[in-house]
Amino acid sequence: MYETILLKVVTDANQITGSGDYWIFQSGAKNVPDNITAWIVNQYQLNKDTILQEAKAFSPNATQPKRSRRRANGVWSDWKVD
Repeated sequence: MYETILLKVVTDANQITGSGDYWIFQSGAKNVPDNITAWIVNQYQLNKDTILQEAKAFSPNATQPKRSRRRANGVWSDWKVD
């Protein structure tokens, strides 16, 4: 049996608040690994300045590797391939 998980839809990865799973559309997306692919972002947030984001490409032709980045002391790192 499959479980349905509803994702919150956002257009800017920097504007995600709270821990959880998010959907970012490819068209016009900001602060994602690239804006050619749609992304599912899982965010782990300890506080407003300590955050981990993991992004998985989501499209029929997605060949992008999983990426991650961190926010420490209020500053985002670059996206890195995991």
